[in-house]
Amino acid sequence: MKLNKYFDIKHKKINYLPLIILPIILLVSFAVWLSKVDPIPTVNVDFDNGFYDMRDIDFSSTYGGIRKDVEYVLDALLTPEEFDQRDDILVGRVPDGERIYTARIKVLVPDGKYYGIVGYSMNYASKVYINGNWVFDEGKTALTIDEERSSESYYLFSVVPENGVIEIVVQTSAFSNVDNSSGMGWSFGDYQMIRVSHTRYITSHIIVMSWYLIASIISLLLFLVLPRYKANVWLALLGIVWSIRTGLKGVKILLTLFPVFEWPVIYKLEILTSPLTIILFVLILHSSFPKALPKWLRWGLISAASAFVIGIFIIPWYKFFGHSSYTNMLIYLVLAIMFPFILFSLRKNKVTLPQIIMLIGVALSIFAFAWDADYFSHGWAPISISQPMMLSFVLLMTASALLATVEETTAQEVYLAQKLENQERELIDARISIMLSQIRPHFLYNTLTSIAMLCKKDSLKAEEAILDFSRYLRVNMDSLTETKMISFEKELNHVEVYLKLEKMRYQEDLTVIYNIKVNSFLLPAITVQPIVENAVRYGVGKKEDGGTITISTEENNNEYLIIISDDGAGFDQNMLLTDERSHIGINSVKQRLLTQCGGSLSIKSEIDVGTTVTISIPKNGGI
Repeated sequence: MKLNKYFDIKHKKINYLPLIILPIILLVSFAVWLSKVDPIPTVNVDFDNGFYDMRDIDFSSTYGGIRKDVEYVLDALLTPEEFDQRDDILVGRVPDGERIYTARIKVLVPDGKYYGIVGYSMNYASKVYINGNWVFDEGKTALTIDEERSSESYYLFSVVPENGVIEIVVQTSAFSNVDNSSGMGWSFGDYQMIRVSHTRYITSHIIVMSWYLIASIISLLLFLVLPRYKANVWLALLGIVWSIRTGLKGVKILLTLFPVFEWPVIYKLEILTSPLTIILFVLILHSSFPKALPKWLRWGLISAASAFVIGIFIIPWYKFFGHSSYTNMLIYLVLAIMFPFILFSLRKNKVTLPQIIMLIGVALSIFAFAWDADYFSHGWAPISISQPMMLSFVLLMTASALLATVEETTAQEVYLAQKLENQERELIDARISIMLSQIRPHFLYNTLTSIAMLCKKDSLKAEEAILDFSRYLRVNMDSLTETKMISFEKELNHVEVYLKLEKMRYQEDLTVIYNIKVNSFLLPAITVQPIVENAVRYGVGKKEDGGTITISTEENNNEYLIIISDDGAGFDQNMLLTDERSHIGINSVKQRLLTQCGGSLSIKSEIDVGTTVTISIPKNGGI
C-alpha cells in the first residue's frame, strides 16, 4: 500500500509537468515569431519615370521598399556604362520567360546619409553594380544554360548615394528560373537600423535551428533511456531534418557555412526534407498511437513519400523551383489526413496526457496548413506561420515524448518495485522453509526427551537446557523477519546453542572444535546453523562411532571464509541428497548469500571420509 501511494503521488506530480512545459513552448514559438517579424514598417514606393522616389520617407523609423518595375534590356548582360548607351531600354516588369536581361533601378533618397540595403539576390544567377561599382556575383551569369551556375543568398550591404541617387544595375540569366519576378524585393533604410534588423533575422534562424537540435538531443537521450518507445528516435531524426531545413531556407545559413556545395544540391536537399518529414510523421504517430493508422494508410503514405525522394534525385532541380511552399503545405496535408484516423481510434480508448499534447501539436499544424494555403493562394493572411508552427509542433512532440518516457519509466519502476516485493516475500518464504527444515519433529522430540531425562537426574542442567532450547527457538523465529545482515559472533552463538542441545543426545559421539581466527564481519542470518545441522545429521550422526565437527574462519585480501568440516559418513556428490528439506535449507542459504552480500557456498564430500562446506563472504559486501 505504501508503494502504491508513493507512485500515485509521483504520477500526480508528472501530470503537473504540462502546466510548466506547454507555456514554455508557446513562449518560445511566440518569441521566434516576433524575432522573425521586423517591427519596423516598410513603405513600398511606386515606380515613376524610371525612379523610386524615397525622399519623403522618414528613415529613422521606416524602411523603403521597391516593387517589381524596373528599366530593362533583353538578351544582354550589360555593365552600367553599357546600359546607359542602349536605346532599347524598356520600362515595367520583365515578362516571364525571359532568360537573359539587364535591369536598372534608380532610387532617390535624401543625400548625406549612410544607407543599408537588405534582401535576396536576384533570379539565382546575377551580377550586381551599385553606383557604377561591382558589389557581388551570385552564381554565374551566362548566355547559355550550360555555362550558367545558379545560386541564391541573403545580403546586407551599405551604400552612400551620389547626388541623392542610388543606382542599381543587375545582370541576370534565368535559364533555371521558371518565374523571373524581376524586382529584387530589397529594402532601403538607415544602415545601423537595418543592420540590427538583419542581425536579428539571422539570429532567429540560428535560434530555431538550435531548438530543433536541442529537441533532437533530448529525444535521443530519451530513446537511450527507453529504447522500446520508438517515437523518440523518429522525433530525434525529425529535429535533425528540420534543423537542416531551417538552415537551407531564409538566410540559408548552411549555404554560408558550406559554400563548397552547389545551389542545385542545396535546393534539392531543401526539397528532400519534405518527404522525409512525411515519413517521420507517419512513424512518430504510429509509435504514439499504435492502432490508429491502418496499415494501408501507413504504407501508402510512406511509399508515396519514398517515391517523392527518388524523384528528387532523378528530376532536375529547377523543375521544383517555385514549388517549395507547396511541398511545405503537403506536410501539413498529410497530418490532416492522419488526424481523423487518430481521433476515431481514440473514441473508446483512454487517452493519455502525452497523446493529448501530441494531438494539440497536430491540430496546430493543420491550422497552419489552412492558414498558409490562404497565404500562398490569395494573400489574405498577413504572414506565413508554417515555420513557427512547425517549431511548436516539434517542441510539443518532444514534451509529449518526455512525458511518455517518464510515465513508461515510472511504470517500469512500479514493476521493479513489485518484483522486489515479491522477491522479499520469496525470501521470507525461504526463511520459513529454513526454519521448518531446522526445527524438525525428531529434533524437537529428541531435545525434549533429553530435557525430561535431565529433570530426573539433574534439575539444574535441565533448567539450563530449557533456556538454551528457548534461545534456539527465539533466534529461528527472529530470522523470519530479519532483513539485514548480522555479525558472525551472533550467528556463532546461535550455532553453539544448537550444538549444545545436540550434545545432550550424542554425548561423547559428537565432538566440536572451534578454530575462529576472525569474527568481525557480517553475514545473512541463519547461514552457518543449517550447514552445521546437516553435518550433525548426515555426517557424524550416520557414523557408528560418531565424529568431529570443526568450525573455522579465516580471511584473505578479498573475502572472509567460514569452513564447516566433519569426518562423518560423507556422500556421493554426483547423487542428490535423499532428504528434500535439506536441499531447501542449503539452496536458501546459497540464495541469501548471493542476493544479500554477493557470497557463495561450495561443498566437497567423500564417502567414509567426510564433508567440507566453505562459505565465502566478499569483504566489499560483508563488512
